[in-house]
Amino acid sequence: MSTPLRFHVREAESSLGDDKFVLAAFDSVLPYLASIGSHEMWGLTPFTERDGWATETLQQVKDAETYRSTGQGEALRIFIVEAELPAEVVEEGRPGLSVGILKSADKRYELQTRARPEDGKPVLPVCFAFVRKDWIPPYIASQEHLRLEDADREACLYIEVMVADHRVGSAFRKGCGAALIQGIKEYGQRTQRRALFVDGWAGNDKKLIRLVCPLFHANTLGGAKD
Repeated sequence: MSTPLRFHVREAESSLGDDKFVLAAFDSVLPYLASIGSHEMWGLTPFTERDGWATETLQQVKDAETYRSTGQGEALRIFIVEAELPAEVVEEGRPGLSVGILKSADKRYELQTRARPEDGKPVLPVCFAFVRKDWIPPYIASQEHLRLEDADREACLYIEVMVADHRVGSAFRKGCGAALIQGIKEYGQRTQRRALFVDGWAGNDKKLIRLVCPLFHANTLGGAKD
C-alpha cells in the first residue's frame, strides 16, 4: 500500500458485532502461532470448539460493556482497533445491510466493514485487547523480584490479552499493535493510572516477548513497567 494505514481505537460494542469478532479473531491466531512454532502457547483446538469457552468469552464482552457504561462489575475494558480502508478494496454489502465486504487473506471469509459515523470512511476491526483496571494476576504479583510498588498495583492497567485477526491480510494489520497500545496508554493517562503492565508467553525462544516489548517500551504511562 502506498500510504500508511490509519487506525482508530474504540471500546467494544456488541451492537457493532464485536462479540463475534473477538471469537473469530481468537480462532484465527492459532494457525499463525503453529506456523511460527508457538502452538504450545494456546494449543491447536479452535477456541470456539472448547467446552464453555465461547459462552465465557461472550459474557466477558458483556461485562466490559456494563463496566464501561455503569462502572459496576469487573473492571474490564475491551479495546478494538479498526483499520481505515481504501474505498476501492471494499465490496458492496448485501442488499439491506449498511456494511461492506472485504475478502479475507485466504479468500475463505467475507469480513464485514462498517462506515465510521464521524466521517463515513470504511473501517474493519483488526485487533483487540482485554485490559484490567487496578488488577494484576496473582502469579505476577507474587514475584518478589519484580518489586511492584503498592501505588502501582492500586492504580494500574494490566493488558490481559492482545490478539490480531489473522483472517485479515498483513497489509491491513501492520501497525495495529502499536496503535492498540497507544490507545490503551491514552486511556490510562485519562484515568490517572500510574503503571501499565503486560506479560507474555516465554516459550519458543521468547519470540512473543521480543515482538511485544519494543511496542510496550515505546508507549509508557510515565511509570509503566513490564
